[in-house]
Amino acid sequence: MRELIPKMSQWRKWSIPSKHTTLGLLVGVAALVLTVALFRLGPTAAKQDETLAIVKRMERVQSENDEQLLKRFPLGYVLFTATLRKEIIPLDPKTKDFEVDWHSAKVVEITEERVIVQFPDFVYRPSNWRVYQNTVGLFRQKGARSGGMVSIGRHSTAVEIIHNDADGVIIALGLVPF
Repeated sequence: MRELIPKMSQWRKWSIPSKHTTLGLLVGVAALVLTVALFRLGPTAAKQDETLAIVKRMERVQSENDEQLLKRFPLGYVLFTATLRKEIIPLDPKTKDFEVDWHSAKVVEITEERVIVQFPDFVYRPSNWRVYQNTVGLFRQKGARSGGMVSIGRHSTAVEIIHNDADGVIIALGLVPF
C-alpha cells in the first residue's frame, strides 16, 4: 500500500496534469468519505427533538379538542402537522377504520397566509372506499375548514386547522355526514 504513495523525487518528475489528476482524486475521495459519514449520521438530535416536541404538541391539542373533533368527525379523524420544513408529521388515526399511507402526503406550500397540502392516500375500511391524491388549500388560521372534497357513501372528507403556530399547522382530516 505504501508503494502507491509517491516519494518526493517521483512527485517532482510528474507532469502538471498528472499532479492535478492525483490531487483531484484525493479531493474526490475525501468528499465521498465526508458525504457517506454525514449520511450515516442520519437526522440530527436537534431535528429529532423538534419532531418529538411537535408530536407532544399534537397529543396535547388532541386531548384538549377530542370531544369537539369527534362531534365534527363522528366516524373518526387523524391529526397531522404540516411544518415549515414542508414535512408531514402524523399521529395515529383516532379510529382503526382508516388505513393511511403517510408516504403519499406532502406539503405543497406553506406561508404566513395559507397552507396547501396533498393529503395522504387512505382507505376507509368499513366500505373499502379509497381516496387518492387529494390536495386542499386553506387559509392559515385556526378554524379554517374545507369539506365535501370526496364523497364516501353518505359522508364526505373534510379538513380543519386545529392549531396554528410558528412551527406549522395541526390539521384534522376525517369524514363528516352530509
